[in-house]
Amino acid sequence: MVQKSYKPNEILFDRNKTVCFSGHRPEKLPDGDIAEKILKSLLLQEIKDTIDSGFDTFISGGARGFDIWAGNIVAELRRRHKIRLIAALPYEKHGENFTGKDKFEYGFMVDNADAVIFTSDEYSRSCMKIRNKYMIDVSGKLIAFMADAHSGTGMTVRFAQNAGIIVKMIESN
Repeated sequence: MVQKSYKPNEILFDRNKTVCFSGHRPEKLPDGDIAEKILKSLLLQEIKDTIDSGFDTFISGGARGFDIWAGNIVAELRRRHKIRLIAALPYEKHGENFTGKDKFEYGFMVDNADAVIFTSDEYSRSCMKIRNKYMIDVSGKLIAFMADAHSGTGMTVRFAQNAGIIVKMIESN
């Protein structure tokens, strides 16, 4: 698929049909392959339920772990549903330092996205926060997995709650 990249204001979203994701990187997620499989299964079911309730646009922020898993699940579900996947990345070179499985999963997600948006031109201390705020500003729902409220995901959940959008927390216990 030929990728086109866009600036944040170049793509219009119907907020009532747009959902974004936020979750922790692998080192903050439950340990083990079984825990990962359970979390991915719960995420798959939540995404299917979200599609069934009328959402058709899904935004992944491209962070290792939960965000990329969500993006890849959406990419797979696009084969059976009329939905679109947007990769909202914090800066243009995001992902260049990923290795191994992370690099492969990230590449699959970006290659299968309908559009890639860079919310900042280059890395800065605030680029992740800018990306997270952007995703909340254009979405009507956030699907999140949070083990630590004092994190980027915790901040994104608070952005969503303050914006009055639907917040669905994935619980793995």
